[in-house]
Amino acid sequence: MIRRLVASRWWYPLLIVLALAIGYGLASVGGHSDHQQVHHEHDHQGHDHAQPALSPAAALLAPAAARQVYTCVMHPHVRQPGPGQCPICGMTLIPVPANGPRDQAGDETDEPRADAGQTPQLRVTARAAALMQIVVAPAQRGLAQVPVRVFGRLDHDETRLRTIAAWVPGRLEQLHVDFAGVTVRRGQPMVRLYSPQLIAAQEELLQALQADRELQAEGLGVVRESARAMVEASRERLRLLGLDAAHIQRLEEQGRVEDHVTIPAPVSGTVLERLASVGDYVDTGEPIYRLADLSRLWAQLEVYESDLQWLAVGQTAYFSTQGYPGERFDGRVAFIDPTLNERTRTARVRVAVDNPDGRLRPGMFVRGTVESDVPGQTDADAAGAELSLLIPASAPLITGRRAVVYVQLVGPDSPTFEPRDVLLGPRAGDWYIVREGLEEGELVVANGAFKLDSELQIRGLPSMMQPEGGPAPVHDHGQDQPARPAAPPAATPDHQNHGS
Repeated sequence: MIRRLVASRWWYPLLIVLALAIGYGLASVGGHSDHQQVHHEHDHQGHDHAQPALSPAAALLAPAAARQVYTCVMHPHVRQPGPGQCPICGMTLIPVPANGPRDQAGDETDEPRADAGQTPQLRVTARAAALMQIVVAPAQRGLAQVPVRVFGRLDHDETRLRTIAAWVPGRLEQLHVDFAGVTVRRGQPMVRLYSPQLIAAQEELLQALQADRELQAEGLGVVRESARAMVEASRERLRLLGLDAAHIQRLEEQGRVEDHVTIPAPVSGTVLERLASVGDYVDTGEPIYRLADLSRLWAQLEVYESDLQWLAVGQTAYFSTQGYPGERFDGRVAFIDPTLNERTRTARVRVAVDNPDGRLRPGMFVRGTVESDVPGQTDADAAGAELSLLIPASAPLITGRRAVVYVQLVGPDSPTFEPRDVLLGPRAGDWYIVREGLEEGELVVANGAFKLDSELQIRGLPSMMQPEGGPAPVHDHGQDQPARPAAPPAATPDHQNHGS
């Protein structure tokens, strides 16, 4: 009979209906139990929410078991009462230590001590300080060297530029230098010029000399004085036309007119440019050559606006060029431009550079430094200069609005540090000038200050980023942000009946 029932299979639907009914009944029982548990947790959360949060000072005075929390070193705002992993980065949470010394097996950093309204202090063991590589240095007074970086190019010394121009109107008969770049000596012939006006001035001088000689033997005194005045006037005219005293004397001795005049080089130097050609007619003052004495050059350097406070006339500048790698040249600051380039925000500084061998050439790019003595570093023999208080440039933690240094306190057996707000002056090379907040001789942390600050931040006490203390600010990490507990669901009639 059983075989007939199996073969007929008419009772299979009955088994399926019976299984569904049993499963629905079990689900109803489980849901009722979960609902009770959710309701209980909701009431418990509401009760916790009504409790006031402990302040940082009260938390330090609370029992260790009550304030033992775990946090993430990368996300200090993540805090929970038990161990686990950070929901943001997955790192293992570490315990925020209770107040008092650590045992030898645990952490070697003590809880910062801070009463309400006081600066926190962090005490560490010697071994912990060595592991954090903490280095301290004293705040000291003296003079420091500030290397101001400069860049620019070499140029001609404008005080040593000369122009050879036509003394009188005339025609260029000969140019002794045909191209630029030639080095000439002072007094070397440069131009041979034919000028009818110069010829007439020479004839006037010779006639005045002849008349003066004729009137010396006979004639009235007034006439002789007039002849002598005419001679001096003719000589002065020739001097104004460009002839020197030796040339005029030679003209008087020879007693004949020279139909051409030769113009010499006024200084020794290099021909920069030839501005006329043979056969050209020139007027008085029209340029023919441009010369430059290259034994001294100018380095036209650009200095940033923030570095102008360190510069002064007379300082030594050291620079190098690509043309002579590995060699260093020097000069003296001769001029600082009183105006600023509004486009580049730089000022031009002129440095006079001696160039006796002519190796340096105008147009070369240069870069270097200007060594500036400012109140700062070590010696106090600077002829009455006011010395400033200096700390290493690596000591302050700067946020843009404030600067914090960590000072090692003198007295406790274990190294103890406290943060200190300071007012910084300008940076002087590897040093910062301190205006307020420190005294001479105090030990500041030159290396490892950020590690000490991170320890305070993890504990929710005043630090560089959190001057008032408290938990670290929460950042929006998108999908990585841990989900906040959802608000309890709205009460339904069934939920109300169950609660009652």
